[in-house]
Amino acid sequence: LISAPVVLIAHPIPTTPVITAIHKEFCEGSNTILSSSSATGNQWYKEGLAIDGATEPTYTVTESGKYTLVVTLNNCASLISGAVVLIAYPIPTTPVITAIHKEFCEGSSTILTSSSATGNQWYKEGLAIEGATQESYTATESGKYTLVVTLNNCASMISGAVALIAHPIPTTPVITAIHKEFCEGSNT
Repeated sequence: LISAPVVLIAHPIPTTPVITAIHKEFCEGSNTILSSSSATGNQWYKEGLAIDGATEPTYTVTESGKYTLVVTLNNCASLISGAVVLIAYPIPTTPVITAIHKEFCEGSSTILTSSSATGNQWYKEGLAIEGATQESYTATESGKYTLVVTLNNCASMISGAVALIAHPIPTTPVITAIHKEFCEGSNT
């Protein structure tokens, strides 16, 4: 007797998936989104380890690492995708401003110095001061000065404000005399 025929199906190996990233660099505390070229069967990996529950066509990444992807359809797994390396840059430390003098005379100045050597942007009354990006800033006017440090496109929190006062120079005094001439021993 001949047995009943058995139908065998050889499923194709899924195409190796391709990962696209919105951004490959981002700031800590934010994220970027990875997208798979496959709508189904995805399993995302970080540093070669499967990410638990990460099986959707997109994956939201919040930390640095090397991410890959495998697509499995009909119990057949694709080759592993090319790796995408993502970098989450740290947010710079909130800068601190030091001032040589907080009060000075109009026509003179004081120097403000940042706790950061690079990435500085100085502000007066909340408005960026054009070209004021050095570690030190020479202030010649009264006002509230602040600072933001930006490194790798990640901005710090705004510094505490330093209030400066440029005092007006007093009017030149005028001397008047009751008498311009007088006798010795007397006064005027």
